[in-house]
Amino acid sequence: MDCAARRYADACTKLTEMIELGSDNPTLVLKGLVQRGDVLSNMKRWQEAVGDYKRAIKLDGKGHWKWHLALSKAYAQISSPEEALRACEAAYALSKSKAVLDELQKLKHDMASAAPAPPKEVPPHYALLGAVPTDSLDTIKSLYRRKAKEWHPDKWLARSPRSQTE
Repeated sequence: MDCAARRYADACTKLTEMIELGSDNPTLVLKGLVQRGDVLSNMKRWQEAVGDYKRAIKLDGKGHWKWHLALSKAYAQISSPEEALRACEAAYALSKSKAVLDELQKLKHDMASAAPAPPKEVPPHYALLGAVPTDSLDTIKSLYRRKAKEWHPDKWLARSPRSQTE
């Protein structure tokens, strides 16, 4: 473990002790949660940081805009863009600052560019077989054979009303 990681781990341990010891003092717990969330973010332990920021916001009632912004960044790191956007919108509602607005617009842009493309229409020759272009060659062959058997002329002649009357 390198020196910085050891310092972060020590800070996290001390903040955890502070939170546990100050359970009767909400201000101390609040401060400890936010600081531990920051330390956990620096340690790239995003899920735990999210938990601390959410707990701090809940404990405070509405939270500070910086906490919501930190929560948004942690959510973005754990691939939860909807939650990140919600937290960033809450930060902007509390601060109305240009920096938070820029962050919000960046998140919206990233979400729009990461959105999956709408599904393409299946070409008719694939649709006729009940296949899609990404199916394997073996799958397409078996679907083709199944359709060939289903529509074979000998089967259709046996089923047609003309052959039954003759």
